[in-house]
Amino acid sequence: MSYPVDPVYAVQFLSPSLVKDLDADSVARLLPGSGDIKGFIIESGASSAEAEKSEILTNIAFDDLSAQVMFTLEIVDGRWVINKITQK
Repeated sequence: MSYPVDPVYAVQFLSPSLVKDLDADSVARLLPGSGDIKGFIIESGASSAEAEKSEILTNIAFDDLSAQVMFTLEIVDGRWVINKITQK
């Protein structure tokens, strides 16, 4: 599995409600680590097509640390997008 490293490409995976409130400072705080993502493990996940919601718990390795991160997703215009990112 791959993940986007170009912020311009990566923004398409964020919900419009999340993107509208982002600026340079808040974008830098979306994920707990800095630098490139070295890898990730999906620890658990649950989704409901009926509720159009999903939660994915991951462990992400950065250059300087690894951290558990919860991604909350929703369906927007027929596709899954991230609407909240929370460090555990």
